[in-house]
Amino acid sequence: MLFIFFWALVIGLFDLGREKWMFIGLIIILSGMVYQLCVRIRKVALDDKYLYVSNYIKEIRIPLPNINKVSENYLTTPKLIHIAFKDSTTFGKKISFIPQADSLFSPYKSHHIVDEILDAKAMSERV
Repeated sequence: MLFIFFWALVIGLFDLGREKWMFIGLIIILSGMVYQLCVRIRKVALDDKYLYVSNYIKEIRIPLPNINKVSENYLTTPKLIHIAFKDSTTFGKKISFIPQADSLFSPYKSHHIVDEILDAKAMSERV
C-alpha cells in the first residue's frame, strides 16, 4: 500500500493531465496483482503424518489424509505447487507454494515434491 501512495505523491508533483489517471490506474492494478500473488504463497513442510503449512506468521498442521489433490503449474517460473484439501483449513481449501529448485531443472518435468507428498499421503492412509 505504501508503494501506491508513494507513486500517487510522485504523480501529484507533475501535471500530466489525463495520462496521470491512466498511470495511477495501472499502478493500482499491478500492485493488486503482486499483492494477490504474494499473499497466496505458503511455506510447506512434510513429515510422515502431517503437512505443515505456514503463512510466515502462523503455522498449522494438516493431516495427510485431508489432501485431495496435488498439482503443479508448468507455465510459471519458478513452479507453483497447488494442494487442494478435502476439508477447509485455516488457509482455505487450496494452498500454493514455491518448492526449492531441482538441481536437474526441467520446465516440463514434474517436481519431485509432488510425488513425495502423494507417497506420504498414501502411506498415511495405509496405517
